[in-house]
Amino acid sequence: MVAQFSTGILAHFSISIYRHKETGLFFCRAKGLSPSRRDYDKLGEEGVFRKRHLSKRGRIYETATENQKRDWIGKKHADEFEIVTV
Repeated sequence: MVAQFSTGILAHFSISIYRHKETGLFFCRAKGLSPSRRDYDKLGEEGVFRKRHLSKRGRIYETATENQKRDWIGKKHADEFEIVTV
């Protein structure tokens, strides 16, 4: 990503995003309402995670490391995501 400031200086930015390896969707913090008991019974824990944390756009980070990925996504699901630098 390249940005040009009013002074004419070009600056290069590198941004990262977490992409789910299986679905190609991107990680985002929980969206929507908290799941109900019925959602947990119907979808299971895995289904609820995917419904609440995967989106087409995701969240963009200035830097992304493996340690941050484990902290933000959780150790259980961190291996399902890859870091994509744009």
